[in-house]
Amino acid sequence: MLDLAGGNWKDYLKEEMSHSNTEFEHHEKTGRPFGEDKFIEIAEKLLNRELKKK
Repeated sequence: MLDLAGGNWKDYLKEEMSHSNTEFEHHEKTGRPFGEDKFIEIAEKLLNRELKKK
């Protein structure tokens, strides 16, 4: 996710969302987490819940 921000999360959050963020918007609408596989795997373990799309 920080890669999307170009390494500067604070500046990224100040920017308006562009059409290139459609993948992020998709996850926002489905309620599924958006991030790298490792991040999602850790979240699944912490929550004891499956989060990946089947």
